[in-house]
Amino acid sequence: MSKVYTIFALCVLICACTTSPKITEPTQYTRVNQIHSFTLKGKVAVINQGKRESLNFYWQQNNADYDIKFTTFLGIEVARIKGNNQSIDIIADGENYQSNEPEVLLQEVTGWPIPIRKLARWITGNYSGVVMSRHDNNKPKKVLARINESKEWVIEYASYQAHMQLLLPKKITLKQHNNRIVLALHRWQLL
Repeated sequence: MSKVYTIFALCVLICACTTSPKITEPTQYTRVNQIHSFTLKGKVAVINQGKRESLNFYWQQNNADYDIKFTTFLGIEVARIKGNNQSIDIIADGENYQSNEPEVLLQEVTGWPIPIRKLARWITGNYSGVVMSRHDNNKPKKVLARINESKEWVIEYASYQAHMQLLLPKKITLKQHNNRIVLALHRWQLL
């Protein structure tokens, strides 16, 4: 019987000395302006000068740094954009392009007039601009956002989706003159 107690006491001692893995809870966001890092999958349609391109994308945002992969519907990577507010690196058509003017280079290489430095905030619903209309739940529906004295974009938040404690955009259309960018956003992961 003393062997049983000895084995039992050793088991208790061993179990007491082990540490359980620390389980990290995801950050609890209560406002969209708290979001600085995320991953996101979705689809984008860029319509400008009568041309339309549709692609899938995977977006990783870590504070000001972004890494966006664009793929065809078959999963073939057609472009990759990495950068921040000061610089951009684009890999497309087997070539590597770099610049200190992200929007200018993006327009030159891809033909897409995307305000990339503002887009990470806009897709989370964090905009700065004039709210022109609202949804029934008081979330913005249409926003006029000024980038500088001569450039304005209309951001249309067509629908929202619940994620954790937030309502995040599900479908967004960006409009400027004859340019339209339509984003369907899926699989949010807030980091």
